[in-house]
Amino acid sequence: METAQHLTQSHPAIEKQFIGQDGRPVITLRGRSAAIDIGNTEVNCIFGSEKSRFVFPNVIAEMPFDDVLEQENDILEGLRVKIDSPALNRKWGTLAVGQLAARQQDERREISPGSIKANEDQSFIVFLTALAVDAVKHFAVKNGVCLATYCLSGGLPISEFKNKELRKQFKQKMTSGVHKVTFLETASPYRHVEVHLEVFDVKLSSEGQAANLELTTDAFGGYKPLPGTEGNYMILDNGGGTLDCAVILAGGKTDNERSKGEQKLGINKTLDSILDSIYAKYNVTFESRKQLADHILASRKGSPLSTQVKDILVQGKPKQIQDIVDGHLRRYAQTIYEYMKRKWSEVSNCQSAYFIGGASNLIRPYLSELNRGEGMAGEYVIYFLDPNQSFWILAEAYHKIGVYHREHGKKRKIVLIPPQAP
Repeated sequence: METAQHLTQSHPAIEKQFIGQDGRPVITLRGRSAAIDIGNTEVNCIFGSEKSRFVFPNVIAEMPFDDVLEQENDILEGLRVKIDSPALNRKWGTLAVGQLAARQQDERREISPGSIKANEDQSFIVFLTALAVDAVKHFAVKNGVCLATYCLSGGLPISEFKNKELRKQFKQKMTSGVHKVTFLETASPYRHVEVHLEVFDVKLSSEGQAANLELTTDAFGGYKPLPGTEGNYMILDNGGGTLDCAVILAGGKTDNERSKGEQKLGINKTLDSILDSIYAKYNVTFESRKQLADHILASRKGSPLSTQVKDILVQGKPKQIQDIVDGHLRRYAQTIYEYMKRKWSEVSNCQSAYFIGGASNLIRPYLSELNRGEGMAGEYVIYFLDPNQSFWILAEAYHKIGVYHREHGKKRKIVLIPPQAP
């Protein structure tokens, strides 16, 4: 019979390990699960079996350590960290992350259109910062140090996921060594806490395939009927940096040959053009692409087909940006609609297309107008999700996939038990 030493390398978070009845190693690990969707605009996070969640802008900014900042009551308002990690390609100084970074107009850095998410330091910075935020809440802090272990479930755009070497590199970066995240002057109880993070296991999925799983399965993994998915259909994940088109065949299998990701068709360039046009006209700016997107969606007052855009205040006076936003979004929607029609012609007997992702919410009224309606009433049978469902769909999918992977993984079964209380 195999002993514990033969099952896996020793790890301080492992409580016990043995060979299960099905021949797989079973590892009981004191740690937490993390399902994180690194969008080009936002970082959506779901942690633990209780599915606690938070979101922050995917923005970072290097800033001097001695900058005097007002300490925020909410940690997500004032994320200021130093990170020492083998996953990073270079050493970074003091970093503002999320909302604090978005307020640093000169130094802020958002994901560049067309960048490779699996290679971007910014992807790992926000991953590790998110883990550290959860860790201080759920793991013990002793003498200013918090030791935390996670099993991570995440995803990559289709074009990156198809590259086996990229997937391998990403997993190696996350699982090799200890990642240290030190919180600087920020909200209590995070202030001056050094978090030592270890990622024990990583499950990566294709964003398109993950979205399909979430759309067509219930909370227990059972089949959930969805209009227009009895035959072949498409899922168009329209995000900030990419447009992913997953082609799903009748029966639920993904057509890997026809499923493609388009690096240049994300909405970030369009949002940047809107920001530039507003600045050129009024000499004012939004903190981030996310703030602009939130302003546009809030203007619709819950009506997903409205194109109304609220005025902004310039020197205390309302100024309209309707024409600016309308023009840019209409042009972008036309590009996406033409892409959808080309893909439709490539997929035999395509029954429907589902639009998901943050960009889809922004351009839904324009796509619906171009298509002369939605569902069976339109020229093409296209569907949109509720904005909140669309917003969380990938993080929810990664959570579901992570649970299944730990229970039914080919190489081993991982049983998570709660960490010691803080």
